Amino acid sequence: MNQASVLMDFYNNSNPEGWTHSDGWGFTNCSIPWYGVTCDGASITSIDLSSNITGTLPASWSSLVNISELYLQDNPMLSGTLPSEWSSMINLQILFLYGNLKMGGSLPPEWSSMSKITSLHIYQTNVSGVLPSSWSNMTSMEDLRLCNNPVLSGTLPLEWSTMSKLFSLYIYNTNVSGTLPSTWSNLSSMMQLLLNNNPMLSGTLPPEWSSMSQVLALRIFGTNISGTLPSSWAKMTNVEELRL
Repeated sequence: MNQASVLMDFYNNSNPEGWTHSDGWGFTNCSIPWYGVTCDGASITSIDLSSNITGTLPASWSSLVNISELYLQDNPMLSGTLPSEWSSMINLQILFLYGNLKMGGSLPPEWSSMSKITSLHIYQTNVSGVLPSSWSNMTSMEDLRLCNNPVLSGTLPLEWSTMSKLFSLYIYNTNVSGTLPSTWSNLSSMMQLLLNNNPMLSGTLPPEWSSMSQVLALRIFGTNISGTLPSSWAKMTNVEELRL
């Protein structure tokens, strides 16, 4: 099945009457523009169907191996689980799935093969399960937002310390537990680290985090963290917002 047929299969099975825009959809190839779809020859390179569609997340889109940007956010009638098959989207750089309250399931460990991804937003959904330690292979990651997922659980993975390009990490208003990983001191590009309103987080503030010298905003309030403020944090001279 070619890539155009894969999209049409999704379209025909997703109650297309409920779509806000579907201009061009129905043609058998990309020679005629489809709303929200960008092509390079016969390969689909970008899809933007934000605030537009119904249906379920299609596992068959795993064949879109050249896609680099996928925007499916703010579709309140979009449902289903995160397809592990999308791990074949190895050229994906941006994936936005936020604001889809009917979307559930767990975060697929298999997505660790998306080694080129720089921005991943899966917040304000019904996603559950744990934070996959295997995502440590996403070493190009710069902006990761998993906040406002109240049934997302597990611990903060020690292994994510390999995401050295990560400058924005939002994991607030979830059910994650455990302690703050001292290994995250290797996240030297971090600028915004928001871990607030996670009442199951405990332990102490890691002195090692002082090496996050680029941090501008650090929020850890609404947790069960205790102890004292590490004197070594005086090295974090760029901090503009510190809420404990």
